[in-house]
Amino acid sequence: MNKFFVTDDIAGTDLEPKRTASFIKRALLLMFSLLAMLFIIAIIALLTIVRNINEDSDKHSAMLLQKAIHNRVDTLTTHIKDYAWWGEAYQHLHPKVDTDWAYTRQNMGATLWRDFEYEGVFVLDSSGQTRYSVINGKLVTRSLQAWLGDDPLPELMQKINKPDAMPVSSTVVMKGGYPALVAAANITTGDDSSISAAPGPASVLVFVDVLDEHKLAALGEEYGIAQTRVQHTDAPKLEGRRGVATLPVDGQQVTFEWKSENPGRELLLYILPLLILLALCTAIPGVMLGRNALKKARMYDENTYLLAQNRLALTASERRFRDVAEATTDWIWETDTELRFTWLSERFPGITGHSISAWIGRPLSELMEAENQSLADWITLPGQTGHRRLLHCRYLSAMGHQRYCHIAIKPVIAPEGITGYRGTATDVTLEVEAQARVEYLSRHDDLTGLPNRVRMREFLEGKLRAQPTQMHPLAMLSLDLDKFKPVNDLFGHSAGDSVLHEVSTRLRACIRDYDLVARQGGDEFILIISDIRDRKYIDTLCERIIAEITRPFLINGHEIVIGASIGVAIAPHDAVDASELLRFSDIALYKAKSTGRSKWMFYTPEMAEQMVQRREMEESLREGIKKRAVPSGLSAALWSRLLAHHCRGGAGPLGSP
Repeated sequence: MNKFFVTDDIAGTDLEPKRTASFIKRALLLMFSLLAMLFIIAIIALLTIVRNINEDSDKHSAMLLQKAIHNRVDTLTTHIKDYAWWGEAYQHLHPKVDTDWAYTRQNMGATLWRDFEYEGVFVLDSSGQTRYSVINGKLVTRSLQAWLGDDPLPELMQKINKPDAMPVSSTVVMKGGYPALVAAANITTGDDSSISAAPGPASVLVFVDVLDEHKLAALGEEYGIAQTRVQHTDAPKLEGRRGVATLPVDGQQVTFEWKSENPGRELLLYILPLLILLALCTAIPGVMLGRNALKKARMYDENTYLLAQNRLALTASERRFRDVAEATTDWIWETDTELRFTWLSERFPGITGHSISAWIGRPLSELMEAENQSLADWITLPGQTGHRRLLHCRYLSAMGHQRYCHIAIKPVIAPEGITGYRGTATDVTLEVEAQARVEYLSRHDDLTGLPNRVRMREFLEGKLRAQPTQMHPLAMLSLDLDKFKPVNDLFGHSAGDSVLHEVSTRLRACIRDYDLVARQGGDEFILIISDIRDRKYIDTLCERIIAEITRPFLINGHEIVIGASIGVAIAPHDAVDASELLRFSDIALYKAKSTGRSKWMFYTPEMAEQMVQRREMEESLREGIKKRAVPSGLSAALWSRLLAHHCRGGAGPLGSP
């Protein structure tokens, strides 16, 4: 009988560990299955992120490519408008084409192919017959329709002749598998009042810009897009990953492809091995711990020991949490149901400057307030039992400084219901101030504090949308400092910066409160004067500005004297477009500087014509210097002086003696 009980006790002792081991085995199997599933999910998430990153990169590249093509279209329409509204072009191309003027003298011939890579330049009469054609820089007799294989002229003329339509129209046709940008405009006298318009319909000027493989590749490289080309089924495949996008080009859908940057590949190369290594590092210790747990499961005393160890670990975890809570930049708080503080962490005084005792028992809303809503109503919103966050709460520190924080809350729930609230407050004052600083610097010059080009453009376009009139026009003044470069050379860039800062102060003092002065860059400034009652005001203002700038500057004990030249363009008299106003004021500024410094000049159309003639003369002189031949229309004596000036390494434009 005793033997039976001993055997029974032994059997009972052997069976208990087996049941415990079986339970632990099932738990370990479940744990390893969950870990494997987590790693699989992590890898799938990584692959998804890589795919999304690559897709976002391709979308960004497609957006940049579309922007580049739109810029190309805008440049084409701008160029054709400049040539079509050129009075001299009207005189020599309508009603009769002067081939010597247009091609031989390079007014509208090979230079458009050489400088702008426009493959086709055509002049057509009102019936669509080609009267003048230059293809790839060579004078030919081929018609526009025969060369393109298509006739886009009816569509272009329909756009131009619509009521209230733009005087320039463009479209896209496919030529040899590449998109060809075609722009057309009626040839007019422009602003040249000295040329009389001939009766009858106007001739049409057409420019063609074929976006071949070379141009597309160069166009993409400007925006960091490699190997851009039109997608062809028979073209060799690009190496590596490629990006493909179908983009609208002037109403036509064209499919492009390029070599994708594949930014997700780097992420995959670094993170995937780390995930695999982490899985191995987790699996090996897990197996070892499981085997050890199976051994210890057979011993009740070790279960007691493990329980004690867990208690010690819990105590250490609580201590660790407390230490982290006091060392973090967040401060922790608790309130009762009336939202009065009942506990504040030790970080509260260090971040806010307030003492803990001064705020215990006081309402939370007295310290912090939320934006656009009541903080108390948000915290006590019915039906909310989980964690919630509210951004951009603000409060005043003990020193009276405005500070910002993010708060996270969770109700304290007991069997009887909500007994209070606890949460954290993360100080984000530096981030808010940095964001405000970035916003300011994006629209202002860091040196002078004046608005920069971005802010100037926004201000000008806003004023132009108000539609200035002839009675109350708007003036744009482009100002360039004279004799400023020697200041940097003689006294250093710090002195030059001081002069620029003082110049900005004097310019502010010269204008009205609702006008604008902006720094264009370097020693160039822009002034926008609106609601002008009398044009004499501009003369008076320019005279005052030049007087202020020429007044000596006292910098570091040195008396510095500089000057200023000003170019003026008037809206709507000269233009109503912001870019045109800026260009015209720059032309007037160039004229003012070339006729003598410390002057101001108002823009006239003749200035633009003179600049075109000057560029043509410089081109002729450069060609002559290369070929050592006297250009036509130039005296031998003047040519000798210019050639000697060039051989001596003389500075300045070739057109100046």
